[in-house]
Amino acid sequence: MIVGLESQYEPGSEHWEFRFLTEVNTFPEDDRTLVTWQKPLGSKRRGVNPPKDPGQRVYAMRSRAAVFGHNAPDWRSVPPDTQKAYAEPDAVGGEWPRFGLGSEPVVCLDRVYPEVIVHSWIVLVRPGYKELYRVTKESVVSCADLLLTAQVTRLELDTNENMSTFGRRETAVYLQSEELAVAERPISDNMVEGNVVTLSALVEAPEPGRPLMVLGTDQKGEQTGEVVKFLRAESDFGLPKFVFDRGLERSYDAATCTIFANVAPATHGVTVKEVLGGGDGSQARQRFVLKQPPLTWLNSSQPGGVESTLEVRVNDIKWHEVPYLYEHGADERVYVTRRRDDGTTVIEFGDGVTGARLPTGQENVTATYRKGIGLVGRMKPRQLSLLMTRPLGLKAAVNPLAALDGDDPEGLESARLNAPMKVLTLDRLVSLKDYEDFARSFAGVAKALATWTCTGRRRVIAVTVAGPDGTQIQPDGPTQDLYHNLSDALERFGDPFVPVALVTCRPALFRITGKVKRDPDYLWERVEAGLKEALRAGFSFGPRDLGQPVALSEVVAALQAVLGVVGVDIDVFDRISPADKVKTRLPLRAEPKGKLTVQSLLRAALPGPGPAGQGGILGAELLTVDPGKVDLVEMIEGAS
Repeated sequence: MIVGLESQYEPGSEHWEFRFLTEVNTFPEDDRTLVTWQKPLGSKRRGVNPPKDPGQRVYAMRSRAAVFGHNAPDWRSVPPDTQKAYAEPDAVGGEWPRFGLGSEPVVCLDRVYPEVIVHSWIVLVRPGYKELYRVTKESVVSCADLLLTAQVTRLELDTNENMSTFGRRETAVYLQSEELAVAERPISDNMVEGNVVTLSALVEAPEPGRPLMVLGTDQKGEQTGEVVKFLRAESDFGLPKFVFDRGLERSYDAATCTIFANVAPATHGVTVKEVLGGGDGSQARQRFVLKQPPLTWLNSSQPGGVESTLEVRVNDIKWHEVPYLYEHGADERVYVTRRRDDGTTVIEFGDGVTGARLPTGQENVTATYRKGIGLVGRMKPRQLSLLMTRPLGLKAAVNPLAALDGDDPEGLESARLNAPMKVLTLDRLVSLKDYEDFARSFAGVAKALATWTCTGRRRVIAVTVAGPDGTQIQPDGPTQDLYHNLSDALERFGDPFVPVALVTCRPALFRITGKVKRDPDYLWERVEAGLKEALRAGFSFGPRDLGQPVALSEVVAALQAVLGVVGVDIDVFDRISPADKVKTRLPLRAEPKGKLTVQSLLRAALPGPGPAGQGGILGAELLTVDPGKVDLVEMIEGAS
């Protein structure tokens, strides 16, 4: 086996080592082979240090050959007249004259070896010495010498270094070099964190500023990831170190951590083009309906948090969408859009007084937009694998993380809540209620809470937000665009002298155990299903607010309202969230020893400073029932 530095190799270079293996162990389950040799790499006599350069290569020599003439008859047994035929009659040590390989960089093997190719490596080995050569030319010739005749492989080499020291009988030729892939070097650190990461294998560094996705299992055991920007590459004992523009938000298990370099942001929707129809200058407020709903909206830092993907052109001239036609001139190329209850989008143009009328033409009004929106676009990790179009050089694509940061069109209840926002705030944020309403009306935000809090000596407005179904809105990962757009909008439209901190909500859960007395006229299966539905309807994500506590009385009231329930006896009512470290209990009645007491009120934490030494602000909690921790059984008469 050869271990060498091909990047430093020149004819006669000493940056290589040749070793005979003493042990080979295979590990099929890991796709690895462990080879062992006795003498360590490096040679003090030759002044060669162990290879550390990232260009080192490992080659296995698959064949062994002899030199042509290694089996020549003993010189002393050759007839005298044959000896006289040679120009140099004086033999050395009983061997033939010119029995060495000579000074030319050429060696003839004992037979034909078709496995030897140009640019491969060979090693000549004699007792006490070995030398590495590279094949520059290979040919099959007929040799007749030393009373032998054979068809052999003739090799021309890159150098003649010490060729004359090799004899024919004692020289072995190791050839048919095959490069072996070196396994990735184990990283000593168990966790990947910070803004500098040492990779386990040599890779080509991306261009500075390119986004990279770090994916792995974090310290909580969750499969997650985040996006950073690449700054530069450094070296660590031959392995590359990637430096990011910022430190990683989490610590990842090195055994599961992967860095994706060819990263591109993607949003929901398929681009379509269609002809809306023809303009008619005699009509005021001409309308058209998009034929392929729903229209896609993307994240934006504008009020509302979205911007349309619709582009309308009339006679190949772009017209611009505005919120309303009022106060727009008669010659302004503008239009408004309205979304119907069935999800279709209507485009309305001006009347020649407020907004220009459409010029008359045949099929001169066209639209380019994207269709597709809502929570149905949330794909699971690695669910995306097929490309509708494949640019040259692109083989495949995959989404390493689940798709987030999306929302369905505003429902009736949300519209009632958010519709007055424009009138209440006028896109200017003054009070805490303004900040809360503004954040909640942002697309992709389902709940918001604004409160005063302190961090160090500074008083800030903490705006806690939660996405649909409790999605974490964070500054990294799939929701980073929504987070940064909302953060920018709060600063732009808020008081410039009041600091604002945008934080994500903290999920918290509670459990409940008890007995239910049922009306004998009702089936227990129906009553039990009604109890679970009552808890889900009153204490799941939808009906609960950030920072809202849960009282035992309201839970009992919800259970009592179920048809068929006569009475409820609660045995356990307690939080199970890891964030709940305060175990203050307010028992309603004495419980037998060994039983959990029942709390009358479960509090949900409001925003506040993080743990000592860690800094930051913790968001408000959203306290909901854990469906897996609901244990309500039928009360049996006479049972204790």
